[in-house]
Amino acid sequence: MRLVFLAVVALHASIHLLGFVKGFGLAPVEALKLPIGRVAGALWLVATLALGTTVVLAALRWEGWWWVALGSLLLSQALVVAAWSDAKAGTIANVILALGALSAVATSRFEAEGRDRLDALLASAPSSEGPVVTDAEVDATPPAVRRWLRRAGVVGKRRPRVVRLRQRGQMQNEPGAGFRDVRADQVFVPDEAAFVWRVRLSMFGLPVIGRDTFVGGHGRMRIVVAGLVPVADAADPKIDEGAMLRYLGETVWFPSAALDPRITWSPGDDPHRTARATIRVGDQEAEAELDFDDEGRFLALRADRYRGGGPEAERAPWRVNAQAWRRFDGIEVPSEGDVVWVLPEGDFVFYRWTIEALETDVRERFPDLR
Repeated sequence: MRLVFLAVVALHASIHLLGFVKGFGLAPVEALKLPIGRVAGALWLVATLALGTTVVLAALRWEGWWWVALGSLLLSQALVVAAWSDAKAGTIANVILALGALSAVATSRFEAEGRDRLDALLASAPSSEGPVVTDAEVDATPPAVRRWLRRAGVVGKRRPRVVRLRQRGQMQNEPGAGFRDVRADQVFVPDEAAFVWRVRLSMFGLPVIGRDTFVGGHGRMRIVVAGLVPVADAADPKIDEGAMLRYLGETVWFPSAALDPRITWSPGDDPHRTARATIRVGDQEAEAELDFDDEGRFLALRADRYRGGGPEAERAPWRVNAQAWRRFDGIEVPSEGDVVWVLPEGDFVFYRWTIEALETDVRERFPDLR
């Protein structure tokens, strides 16, 4: 869709050259019956250059390209109106240009809101270094958790104040809908038990951007198509609980968070390989069971979670699975896995993820996803 948009605007720009050619008498232009003087011809050339610049800037994904697009649009449509009987078809191209520019404006605003939330979250992180994880703290956890934390390598390391990561993966919204490639980044502040996750994908050639947040014990999910069409905007106690479970599952990327006093542990049915975790943030809590292999690596988190929010949302078994592991800054964490809903008709793989980068105590946010 983006390439079609660029092609339409590029063709529109080239057609404006006809007005310049006729205005300066460079060649006969049979398509234009109305007379065009030199001043008007010069304006047609300016419109060509402005529209061409719009194509180049949009192709390069320059953030403010839509400002040039709006100026080009106004000039182009004024010329179209002035030569209406000859050029009225140009209005169609200008409508397409207007929709593209409006989409870019709305997308820019959505991304700016995401940056504001990220900046606010980063500003909430303590400026001091985190405390060092001790043997005594780890020994106080159930056997499976103890083995996991020791294998991960957290003992003797400082607890991170900020964690940020980049993901790539594939996502599908409903069973059988088909996977779409996604790019995502996320920032956690463990002291606040909070995160901001940003995602970008493409649907039918249109950009889809989303944001999932958990701040102050409250979650919110927003997804928009082309910056203009809302797909999801949910925030209620069910979303809060789901975001809390998500945070609990994602602490495996910064394992020392398992020692947070907001998380309490008890042995599972197989104390060597399972443990139960309860997380409490504010006046709400959530529970999950974690599985580990014989070597102490995290394998899966299992919980009953609401599928979305609102009065119709019901709980369903939900799993976060790990299939590969990698060390970042000396800490072993899951690097590949998936997120699965266990539905009556069978397992629904919602998201497949790969961690591309993971950094701790970096106070800058990643650039916007492109």
